[in-house]
Formats: sequence, structure tokens, C-alpha cells
Amino acid sequence: MQAKLRVMVKRILRKYGYPPDKEKKATEIVLEQAALLCKDWTGDDAVVYKLEESSQGYLKAAEPES
Repeated sequence: MQAKLRVMVKRILRKYGYPPDKEKKATEIVLEQAALLCKDWTGDDAVVYKLEESSQGYLKAAEPES
């Protein structure tokens, strides 16, 4: 499932003109965020994460809110 999600993310990034040199890192961030969401949706110690805008202009999951 993770491989299929990785392919989907890469296609979306290419479709919307995301810089190719930053594609790998962006894909990893999206997969990390998906893992966090899955964990939250399954009820395993639900944690609320805040989103921060990175210097590259995209949102990323940050530390859990206190």
C-alpha cells in the first residue's frame, strides 16, 4: 500500500509542477503525514499535530500540540 501511495504522490507533484529536485523529500513528508493520520484514525493514542509552513513553502507536520 505504501508503494502505491508513493506513486500517487509523485504523480500529483509532477502534475502540479513541483520542483523535481525536491520531490523525494516532499514524498517522504507526505508519507510521514499519512502514517500519523492513520495512527490517529485507528485510535492509537490520538494526538493533534499542528502544521507549519516550511521555508520551501509547503506544510509539514510539526511536534504534537501540548
